[in-house]
Amino acid sequence: MKKTTVLIATTLSSVMLLQPSVTANEAEIEALSKTTLDIKREAALYVKEKRALFKTLFNTHMQLELEAKNQAEQYLNKAYEQLEGALEEGVNTETLPETQISKVIQLTYGNSLLPKIVYAPVSDSILSVDDIAQALQMKNIERGDIEGAKIKYVRLQISKSKLLDKLNEAHSALTADNYTAARDQILGAQKSMLFEFNGAQVPETIVKDHVSLARFLVKSAEYEGARGALASAEAAMIDMKIDKGIAGKSSSNIVKIRQEMKEVDVLITRRDPSLAQQIDKKLESWWHALS
Repeated sequence: MKKTTVLIATTLSSVMLLQPSVTANEAEIEALSKTTLDIKREAALYVKEKRALFKTLFNTHMQLELEAKNQAEQYLNKAYEQLEGALEEGVNTETLPETQISKVIQLTYGNSLLPKIVYAPVSDSILSVDDIAQALQMKNIERGDIEGAKIKYVRLQISKSKLLDKLNEAHSALTADNYTAARDQILGAQKSMLFEFNGAQVPETIVKDHVSLARFLVKSAEYEGARGALASAEAAMIDMKIDKGIAGKSSSNIVKIRQEMKEVDVLITRRDPSLAQQIDKKLESWWHALS
């Protein structure tokens, strides 16, 4: 056998010896990809179930405000079922990869010493005024003036022990016709599901979300709440100006809107219904300018 032939034969033998190892690595990579995909699917399903549970708690809260015992009990029973269903998925929230951000509207009412708080789930898209109107179904509820309004950007989590404890306490209070105590327990259940952190959304999204919230509140003649939402929008505008990537594209627009925000805040403080349309048009123009 010629020398060159020996070299070729040796090379082919080496490739054949290495081939099983390459195949094994590819199999491992494929298995890992499937595992990652499965985790993401499980996470998405789990997030959906947590959102559904959070909304049921909101609906329970609303029925308790109306002292509608039967309806509140129905929603409370549904919350038990949803909690059990979520836990049956077997996904441990402590080991979940980062999941999609959920948006929750926080409204604060009346008395500054003992404020009433409502957490309402809302669409996770960039919010329009219609999205907020659809989320805040709170008709016929005596709640006092809205003193504060903001949108929280959170990850929803489930602590079985905390939630079960709050739901059980709410059930006991409802059985005793103690609607205030039941409402407080439901609020506590919602709070236990909220995990907040900074940097959850880009500043433009925060501005547009809060401008939509301010529009809704002006239309509802909730002027102080509208000012609170507007203050959150203005704070996010400052972040836009600091961010060179954003400011470089629209610095003049940012300066203009921030100045107009101060002027609109003055108009809102007048609490004059005849100014509502004028204010709404200005807020709407900002929302579109930031698109």
